[in-house]
Amino acid sequence: MTTQTSSRATFENRAERRDEARARRPEPLWIASEGCRIEAGGRSYYPHQGERLRARPGLTVGAMRAAMAISELQPQLEALDEDTPELDRAELMGRMERAMARLQADVAPRIVEWTWTDERGARLPAPAADPGVLERLDVQELYYLVGALRGDAEEQQGEG
Repeated sequence: MTTQTSSRATFENRAERRDEARARRPEPLWIASEGCRIEAGGRSYYPHQGERLRARPGLTVGAMRAAMAISELQPQLEALDEDTPELDRAELMGRMERAMARLQADVAPRIVEWTWTDERGARLPAPAADPGVLERLDVQELYYLVGALRGDAEEQQGEG
């Protein structure tokens, strides 16, 4: 076997291994967004009716840890009052900020495409391409995305 033939065989083997590795990873799925609910002023709103997202399902361990930290921190933050020492308040706020940043960083690359719009009806860029777009969402929308990646939303077939 010549060097050129050997190199070509090695290249083809690497390509086959990459294809096999991709086949073992979940492909992005289209997920309906009708269930995304925002509670405000005692009313429920559904800002993403008729919209959907295409995402790789599942969450990283880091995302789950961040979600658990947020769940633990929320009641503590809600319990803050004027008697809470400023250092305690700052420490809790810092922990929440870090947990939210971690959650957003882990969620963004999984959402490769979507048809979501902002409150004016302008289409938002996909988080995988522009992770900062998650900063513009209501926190309840972010929690919906976490649930959707976990498998709590309805999967759809077809293209965007």
